[in-house]
Parts: sequence; structure tokens; C-alpha cells
Amino acid sequence: MKPYRSFSCGTQGAKHIKENLVCQDAVLHFDDERMSVAIVADGHGSPQYFRSDKGSRFATEVALEGIKGFIAQTNPEKFINDGGEKLLGWLAKNIIAAWYAKVDDDEKVNPFTDDEKLNSLEDKEKSKYLNDPDRQHLYRAYGTTLIAVAITDDYWFGLHIGDGKCIVLFDDGSWGLPIPWDDKCFLNSTTSLCDDDAIARFRSWCGIASKDKRKPIAMFVGSDGVDDTYPVHENEKHLERLYRSIVLSFAKEGYESTLTAMDTLIQKLTAQGSGDDVSIAGIIGDIAPSLVAELSVRDEADKVVIKAMEEQKKAVAKLQEANNAVTKAVEKQQKAMTTIQEARMDIERYKNDQKQAGDVLRDLNRSIEKTKKEQKRAHDRLQDAERGVSKAMNERQKALGLFQDANNIAQQAEERQKATAAKLEDVKKGIDKATEEQRAAFDSLQDVDMAVAQTKAGQKEASARLQEADRAVTKAIEEQQKVLAKRYDGADSCAPWKVGG
Repeated sequence: MKPYRSFSCGTQGAKHIKENLVCQDAVLHFDDERMSVAIVADGHGSPQYFRSDKGSRFATEVALEGIKGFIAQTNPEKFINDGGEKLLGWLAKNIIAAWYAKVDDDEKVNPFTDDEKLNSLEDKEKSKYLNDPDRQHLYRAYGTTLIAVAITDDYWFGLHIGDGKCIVLFDDGSWGLPIPWDDKCFLNSTTSLCDDDAIARFRSWCGIASKDKRKPIAMFVGSDGVDDTYPVHENEKHLERLYRSIVLSFAKEGYESTLTAMDTLIQKLTAQGSGDDVSIAGIIGDIAPSLVAELSVRDEADKVVIKAMEEQKKAVAKLQEANNAVTKAVEKQQKAMTTIQEARMDIERYKNDQKQAGDVLRDLNRSIEKTKKEQKRAHDRLQDAERGVSKAMNERQKALGLFQDANNIAQQAEERQKATAAKLEDVKKGIDKATEEQRAAFDSLQDVDMAVAQTKAGQKEASARLQEADRAVTKAIEEQQKVLAKRYDGADSCAPWKVGG
């Protein structure tokens, strides 16, 4: 197996570094006198696959051990006679069984805890892992893809489950993807070692040195971080150019120099491309000088084509810029023509407006003179109004004084009203008292009236008696006069007095 030598390299994805995620890819390669082997595994990135970095490492380990055991124990003639496909099926089953066993052993030593990515899952999803009697979700936590290729003096083969690609350069200078593609691998969806139907999803490819017209001269397996660096359209052509440059580097620069360059290359791929973990493993053989020359011509031709395409893109971009500039110029020209036409129309309107403005100006001057006269009259009226306002302000001031006096009088009246109310209350109390006294006086008056009535009756009786007395006195006087008349009758002339004289 001296003509062949294997290699592998991998790097943490640029996005994974930013997000502080571990590298979930794993690679292995192996060489001895009987075989060369190259293996890549890509652990799944979703949260439920929180131990996929271990799963991918376990996959590469069990695959290498399985392939080594398979080649050591398989008679080349049996492989050649049976065509190899059936034997590779048994190899795939052994790899799956060994991977499951390795996962079981790891989980027993390191049970799931909330300290892992498990704590980032929703409770419903978390319970599937913590309560998993059938251990189905146990294997999902370690989910991974796997691609492996191996070559011996008598035969070669490849095994593949999941995404990623295997690309082979044959000794006739042709390239191919010999392992059939799985349509279930689309965008972010992929088949996996943890799937229930993993055995059915495994694809394989093999060849026999004594029967096949062409023989692999280089075999490459890469994780999907390599594929996703390039556009989906013509993805295989981009990968062919990539691996051709690596083949030429091995042929011209040597094994160690190429491996050093590849470490830089894969870091560039993840930084400028997919951002995902990027891993490449492969087997490189002795390349004939004629094939090196042919590949170099293709490489140079591709470089020329790529350069021409880049120049074409630049030219197309410049042409587009020129077209855009022309379009903008035409638009500007149209806008300018429209602006000129509008300007001409505006000039005509301005002329008409100017004439109308002259008429308006004359009318305005007349109006100004009239307005000035009106303004003077208004000024005079304003002065009269100001004087009236001043007078009104004085009157207002006087009114405010009178209002203040009225307020004072009102306050005094209010105070007097309060005093009068107090006095009125006293008077009311006096009236109440006088009323009581009046009642008492009325009662006394009635007694007096009765006494007066009695008195009047007595007075009347006394008056009658007085009249009778007066009549009696008068009668007595008359009687007396008569007596005296008789006594002094005849002697009147010498009498010193007369009764009643």
C-alpha cells in the first residue's frame, strides 16, 4: 500500500467560535501495509443533539476499528466474487452496533444532567431524555453523520450515512461522486446514525482492481461545511476544483507542506464560506506525471475561466452601471425637457402675471392712498378712543373706589345687620315677654274695665244723686231767696248785698 497515503484535517466553524459552541466534526485517517482509510463524521447542531461532538468522535473510532477488522478478516477473493455490496452491508451493521454500544457505555459513566445543553431544551423535550426507558432519545443526543473510504491492493469502498460528499479522482483523470445520494438529505435535514432505520439509510460503493477499468487515484470525504461554502448551483464543479488544487499540491509541494496549507485552507473556507465546522479527509496515491500535467492544464484553464468569469462579472457590473447611468441620464434629460417646457409656460404666465401685476399695482397705489386717508381717520379715531379709554380708565378707577366703598358699606351693613339681628332677637325675646305682660295686663284691664264699669255705674248713680242734690240746692237757694225777699222786701235800695250779686 505504499502508493497510497491518507490524511485528515478539521477546524471549528467561524460561527461556532462566535457562539461559543464546540466543534462537532471529527476526522480520522489510517495507513498500514494493507490499507489506507479516511473518515469524516459531522455531529448534528440542533439543541437536542447536545452530545453530538462525542457522537461524531465515537463514529470515526468505531468506523476505523470496524474497517480495519473487516479488511483483516475478509478474504479478497470473497470480496471480489461476492461483489462486496453484501459484505459492506454487514460492515455497516457492525459499525452501527459498535456506535450504539459506545454511546451506552458513555451515558452510563456520564448520565444526562441539566449542566449540559439539556438545560436549554423546553421541559417537554427535556423529559424525553430524562425519562427514556427505551433509550431511543439517548442515541439522538449523540446524533451524527459518517463518511468513510478505504482502499487496498485488491479493492476499495466507501460507506456513507447523512450529508457531506465523497468525491473521487480516477487514474484516467475523471472525477465522480460514486456513493449514491440520499434525497432525505436536503438543506438542514439529514439522515443519521441515531435514526431507527440507520441500516437502511447507509449507502455504499466499491470497486475491484482486477475488474474495474479505472482505479481511484485520490478519494476525498468532507463534511457539509465544505459543500455549503459553495453555491448549490454546480456545487460538484466547485468541489472538483477545490480537490484538484489539493491533488496538485500533494503532487508538487509534497505531503507535509500540503497538510500545513490545508489547515489554512479550511479556516479560510469556514471564515469566508459556510461558517460551519469544516473537515476534510482523504487518500492520495502516486499520480502519474501525465495526469499531473493534465490536471495542471485543467487547473490553469479553470483559473483562466474563473478570471474571465470574474472579469465578465466586472464587465457586466460596469455595463449595468453604464446602463443605469444612461437610464439616469435619459431620465434627467426628460426631466430637463419637461422642466424647460414648464419654464416656457411659466414665462408666459409670468408675462401675463406681470401685466396683471401692473394693473394691480396701480389699483394698489390708489388703494394705498385711500388706505392712508382711512388710516389717518382711523388714527384720529384711535386717539379719540385712547382718550375715551383713558377717561373710562379714570371712571373705572373711581368706580373701583366706589365699589370698594360700597364693599365697606356692605361689610358695615352686614355687621349692623348682624347687630340688628342680635337686637331683633332681644326684641323678640322682649316682645315675647311683653306679650306675656300684655296678657297679664289684659287680664288686669278686664278687671279694671269691670271696676270702671262698676265705677261708671256708681258715677252715674252719683251723678244722678248729684243732680238731685243740685236741684235740691237750687231749690233750697230759691227757697232761701224767697225767704230773704220776703224779709227784706221793700228795703232793696238800702240793702248792702244781693243774693247772686
